[in-house]
Amino acid sequence: MPSIITVRDIINRLYQLSPLEKREPFPFNLRIKLDPIRQLSKQLASSEVDWSDFSYDTHFDLTLVYGLSMAYSNRPIEEKWSFFREYFKYASDWSFVDGVAVTLSKKIGDEVIKVIPEFANSPYPYLRRFAYVLALIYVVPKKPLDIIWSMIDEQEEVYHVYMAIAWLLAECFIRRKEEFLVYINKSNLSIWIRQKMVSKIRDSYRVSPSDKEFVKELRGN
Repeated sequence: MPSIITVRDIINRLYQLSPLEKREPFPFNLRIKLDPIRQLSKQLASSEVDWSDFSYDTHFDLTLVYGLSMAYSNRPIEEKWSFFREYFKYASDWSFVDGVAVTLSKKIGDEVIKVIPEFANSPYPYLRRFAYVLALIYVVPKKPLDIIWSMIDEQEEVYHVYMAIAWLLAECFIRRKEEFLVYINKSNLSIWIRQKMVSKIRDSYRVSPSDKEFVKELRGN
């Protein structure tokens, strides 16, 4: 690659990685597997890239690389948060959210706590999903759960956002059951979030048969 990489250079590389034979017009999704996308994003994270010609409506793979390359980069965390505030206004697919969240350094737990309440209150649904997925990865294992209980919109209606809430709560049940039960017994969760939460708990191989029966009572039917 040249010393300064352009968006056109990246697009050409994506064409090379794509299993699709058709090259024009540029299809929205080039069907590239995730491993090559991640490898390319890592390369770009440590390279000089001119993103000035980037557009969110070009196609799926380019948008994913744009977000992952920032997540992989060594830039200051505040610069990353600023980037993702904008990115998730336009990168409207759940896989962009989850891909970025799992790529960020696992050492940023305290920094996550500073921003997830703000992200959870965003008018942009995929920034809200970002908040809940970050909480699942960085808060549930070791941090106080009060921050999660206070940020949850118990009446969230956007599908990919309330699915993230259900996933987050299921993980709280699996990993920190007693604290979860204190919350859930006084919560005002919508029926649709409760039902998805229970479904995720019951689908988990980490939950005992007795607990799978117990959580049926939490569906709120």
